[in-house]
Amino acid sequence: MKDLKTYRAQIDEIDKKLIDLFEQRLDIVTNIHKVKKNNDIPIVNELREAEVISQAICNLNNKTYSDEITEYMKAIIAISRKLQLKSKDTGN
Repeated sequence: MKDLKTYRAQIDEIDKKLIDLFEQRLDIVTNIHKVKKNNDIPIVNELREAEVISQAICNLNNKTYSDEITEYMKAIIAISRKLQLKSKDTGN
């Protein structure tokens, strides 16, 4: 049976991967913001946000985590939106 230390080491490795992927996602969000700004497209697109959440749920192997993945994706979307708004305020 695995001990707590082993599980925590696994989580640490997963967290490193998540951080790398999240940073890549934020870079893409920054590029999306530039496209939106140049084309006068609103930052908020609730239809797209719902689509992202729905797609995440569909990608789940264990559907019992649907509520958790919904909460997770809503947090990611909120952070992405905040980044775009911050870029808008700073003129980037």
